[in-house]
Amino acid sequence: MIRVLGAFLIGFSWIVLLIAALGVLASGWLYYGYSNMDCHPMFAKPEAACGPLTAWASDHVLIAGRTILPYRQVLTDERDLLILLAASAVVTALLVLIIHRIARRRRKRRLGVFADIPGFRPIEGDP
Repeated sequence: MIRVLGAFLIGFSWIVLLIAALGVLASGWLYYGYSNMDCHPMFAKPEAACGPLTAWASDHVLIAGRTILPYRQVLTDERDLLILLAASAVVTALLVLIIHRIARRRRKRRLGVFADIPGFRPIEGDP
């Protein structure tokens, strides 16, 4: 049962870190689009030299804005709490993975080449 719980925690921490990394990439992309909002086809002037990448980024900002708009009040009122919760989730996921890695290294150091064999216990007290 403990082994299943450990595997669940490790898998869940990898998922949390993956979501955090994708969130950072998405927010960077949206920031790029927001800073180039004058390149959106609706707002661009004919003399603006904008590429398709900036047009896509600014269009994605409008799409994300429509998605996030119903939650605007919560996001602005509870910003500090949301940042604290997200940071603590990422730190907790990192700590779970670090503790797992340390435990695996200690087990390999103690058991040697037989560390990966399930149920192996070394004979204690060799003369």
